[in-house]
Amino acid sequence: MQVYEKRDDNKVLLDLLQEVFAQLKSEFSLIPGYASILNALEKLSANPDLTDATVRQFLPDVRRALGALQKTQRLYSFSLTTFISCI
Repeated sequence: MQVYEKRDDNKVLLDLLQEVFAQLKSEFSLIPGYASILNALEKLSANPDLTDATVRQFLPDVRRALGALQKTQRLYSFSLTTFISCI
């Protein structure tokens, strides 16, 4: 998290989510909508006029993907539940 500690822009969350999705690629690749979430993350990150409202509109998709992963992977159940509750 130290990488993000000095940042105050709204793309911090997108960068963090990209990292999470990349590190869990093998698990997420089986989740419906995974590719569209990655594409949306890339598009949002490239948007120079990104607003907090736009990021908030995207979060339900992320939450659904994490919830689907939680249902298929009991190993991650506790930490995903904690992460999802923060979104």
